[in-house]
Amino acid sequence: MSVQDILDQILKFECPNVCITGGEPLLQPEVLGLMKELCDRGLSLSLETSGDLSCVDVDPRVRKIIDVKTPDSGEPGKFNFENSG
Repeated sequence: MSVQDILDQILKFECPNVCITGGEPLLQPEVLGLMKELCDRGLSLSLETSGDLSCVDVDPRVRKIIDVKTPDSGEPGKFNFENSG
């Protein structure tokens, strides 16, 4: 789907809150533009991410929910500490 197709689908629901999640959303190149468009339209937006990819380019209006991997997860070294501040 194009970013516009996704926007059209989301806006049909007239829901003020949107959460972008699933696998790792930041792996999708168009997600940054989608998040900006959603924020520009006045929606409250959250992003659920594993924290291994940088969030520096995520629109500052997006609430970031970062899942820091614990040692027992088998992936504790993947966290990008750039996301901690």
